[in-house]
Amino acid sequence: MKTSLSKTRQTITNVLLLLLGLLIMSFGIAMYLKAGLGANPLTTLTDGFSKTFSLSVGRASQVIMLGLIIVVFFIDRKRIGIGTIANAFLTGLFINLFMGINFHQQTLLFEAMIFIVAVLAFAVGLAMYVSAGLGEGAVDAFMIIIRDRFNVNLKNARIVLDIILVVLGIILGGNVGIGTIIGTLMTGVIMSRTFHFISVYKKKWQSGGMENG
Repeated sequence: MKTSLSKTRQTITNVLLLLLGLLIMSFGIAMYLKAGLGANPLTTLTDGFSKTFSLSVGRASQVIMLGLIIVVFFIDRKRIGIGTIANAFLTGLFINLFMGINFHQQTLLFEAMIFIVAVLAFAVGLAMYVSAGLGEGAVDAFMIIIRDRFNVNLKNARIVLDIILVVLGIILGGNVGIGTIIGTLMTGVIMSRTFHFISVYKKKWQSGGMENG
């Protein structure tokens, strides 16, 4: 009975982390673009793709993620899970939802505030999504493939992937600026702290469930 309740709680926790993580991350992506100061590498590519092919940002995200999933499927399909599919489709829907927010004030200070919110939301949301453990995002799976195929550490694999994403984003006309550098540098730091926070509270919540069972 206790084991069954524990597994149920774990499943519910992970699904909630997945959905809330994707929602918050998508909000961050939209705010990156609203701030206009440059975005993280993937958002830079998504922005450029949407401009080049006259798609909404959300639809551009879906097309890019689907393309990456297809590549990952043929290279290392075990990297794909329910979270990978959810990321590909739900993130695009959520981005379009948040892109509908209109800000009437567009001062530099206001844009800087929106940018800070974007950095925090993207990193926290991504950490929540990854913590769910229901499948890697297509970009993260691609990063691991680079690590394994070229025998480099994870940090260098991420740097290589980010460079590729930014270069492609620039070629396609994506918004690049100081925010691209700041976002890239800060995402890992914020994610690390978020991972620790989530880990502690997941254990407390799940152990509490076992005691009540």
